[in-house]
Amino acid sequence: MATKNQKISRAMRLAWKKANALCFDGKLPRPAFCVKTLEKENANGLWHMVNGQEIITIDPTAIKKADCLIRLMLHEMIHQLQWQQKSERTKNEQHGRFFRRHADRIKKITGFYVYWVKI
Repeated sequence: MATKNQKISRAMRLAWKKANALCFDGKLPRPAFCVKTLEKENANGLWHMVNGQEIITIDPTAIKKADCLIRLMLHEMIHQLQWQQKSERTKNEQHGRFFRRHADRIKKITGFYVYWVKI
């Protein structure tokens, strides 16, 4: 029987695959997926790079409703896209203009609000 974290990991991969096709034209490279408690205050999810590998980490305690995982994945996928941009300013601005523009675009496609995912 699969553990809760294994189920979340499986759901993350599926949500990422669907969102990549629907919202990013299938152009994002597949990251690694991690489920673990995040020590950073107010962090429910995290996109980061470790040894050249893109990783999306989701805190399992953040998954309280059915749409939580999808919203978190979309949020982190915008960060993934953001990091692929040529502009260092865009890469480093966190939730700035680039992020907000894509959050608005994704909300129109999916109906999910993904700016600051407070769950």
